[in-house]
Amino acid sequence: MIPFSNRVPEEDHRAFLIDAVSASYYGLYIGFLLPFIPVLMKRIGADPFQMGLCIAAPFLALVMSFPILPHLSGFRALELVSVPCLIARPAVALIGLCTNPWLILGIYMVNQLVEGLGLAPYTRLLKSMYSDRGRSSAMGFVRTYQAIFQIAAAALGGMMIDRGMLLLTLTLSGLSGFISAANFLRVLPREVSPIYTASVYTPYDVYRTVIDCEPFYWLNVTLMLFGFGNLLVVGVLPTVLVEHFSISNTSLGILNGCTNIMLVMCYAIIGRFIYRFGPQRGMLLALTAGMLIPWLVLLAPRTGYLAIPYLLYGIMNAGVDLSWLLCIIAFVPADLIGSYAAIYTLMMGLRGFIVTMFSNLALPVIGPFVFLFIAGLFTTAGVAIGAINRQRWRAQ
Repeated sequence: MIPFSNRVPEEDHRAFLIDAVSASYYGLYIGFLLPFIPVLMKRIGADPFQMGLCIAAPFLALVMSFPILPHLSGFRALELVSVPCLIARPAVALIGLCTNPWLILGIYMVNQLVEGLGLAPYTRLLKSMYSDRGRSSAMGFVRTYQAIFQIAAAALGGMMIDRGMLLLTLTLSGLSGFISAANFLRVLPREVSPIYTASVYTPYDVYRTVIDCEPFYWLNVTLMLFGFGNLLVVGVLPTVLVEHFSISNTSLGILNGCTNIMLVMCYAIIGRFIYRFGPQRGMLLALTAGMLIPWLVLLAPRTGYLAIPYLLYGIMNAGVDLSWLLCIIAFVPADLIGSYAAIYTLMMGLRGFIVTMFSNLALPVIGPFVFLFIAGLFTTAGVAIGAINRQRWRAQ
């Protein structure tokens, strides 16, 4: 028995135990890897264009994966999620041997593409992994394990890299990612794993699919507006912290600690909240917390006041991470989950790539506080539209 296992239905125990172990190793994998790639690129002389591609890589990977996904129809969802990662994740150790930014960027981009390709099949897989009554709670507890190990790995990885152990850090990342994927292959018997299906989509097909499913349409409208604002905050926040608040490394560490502590707490709490009140209310709760962030940063008189928006980041990240998956599962029949998840991730990728590149180009011209004001308008508009039209995208 592991913590939280007694809080999920008995029929979900086996899947939960395997999922929790895989999530813990996955937390180690991304904790040892993701925080350090942009810093490593910068230190070996990456130019602004390379840095922009590095930061946008997770979003660009989602866009690139969309035309590939229809060709994966007919494979079992569990194998699409796990098997490619058995190769792609250990390969990140090669980054520790590279001194050329383009080589690092290439390895990292391939890694993110493989991860992106697994997201839609994973959404389909969740429908079969857990019972309807246990899914949201189990997912919340699993993400709690992931967050705890990710925080620990990021802290340990930073200390190891400062002591010249970059290759060892990335090797641990790749090994942890391999163990996570290999263990996850056991979460369902192969013959029980659902077959992944996705249609070939032209831009017009994407448009028709989005507008033909009213709940999915309003989910995307809400998140498109909110997401633009949230990503503008992400792009401008480092500049504001350095130039306006003259933040110290200690203060920045404390603020990130606030986010991480709230994230760990909220995965479990919001998972139970969704079980009781549904994924739509979980999403609106998360977006309401995120809506306040740009306004609070804009109005903060000094560094200490930033603790509140950083705490809200934990609520927002946990809530959105859990709710979008459960919304799609609730909106459409099981055989369409893969297709709708693919379109959702395409929208997420386009949104992230456009805003990330726009931020890099426009920030020196527009100025950080104008960025924050615009971000606040977008996040507020997204929450307002989602709340006003909530009856149209209620997840049953």
